[in-house]
Amino acid sequence: MGSFVFPQVGIDAVRDGAIKLPVIGWLKLGQSRSIPDGTKLKQVRIVRRASGWFAMLTLQWDVSVPDVMPDGEALGVDVGISHLAAVSNGKLFPNPRPFKKLERKLRLLQQRVPLKS
Repeated sequence: MGSFVFPQVGIDAVRDGAIKLPVIGWLKLGQSRSIPDGTKLKQVRIVRRASGWFAMLTLQWDVSVPDVMPDGEALGVDVGISHLAAVSNGKLFPNPRPFKKLERKLRLLQQRVPLKS
C-alpha cells in the first residue's frame, strides 16, 4: 500500500513537532513549513516513498475571493480540424499543419541517409 488516509483528525492534532493520529497516537513530525494561523486540519494522508514515510496535511481556512467583474463581450472558441479555431464572432484561424508542410522535405532527407548494415 502506497498511502492511507485519516479523514478525521482531532482538534489541536499538531503541536511541538508531533502529530496525533487516531489509533496510532503521537508521532514525531519534521515539518517542512509552518502551518498558518487560522487554519483547520481536515485530514492527514500518510505516504510511503523510497526515502521514508511522509505526512501530507490537508488544511482549510476561510479566504475571501473577490468576484471577477465581467469586462467586454463574451467570446466562445471552438477548436476544430479544418480550422485551428473558430471564434463566436465569426473569425476563423487556419490550421498551420507544420508536419504536412515539411513531410515531403522529410521524406527526401530520409532517402538520402545511408542505411547502416
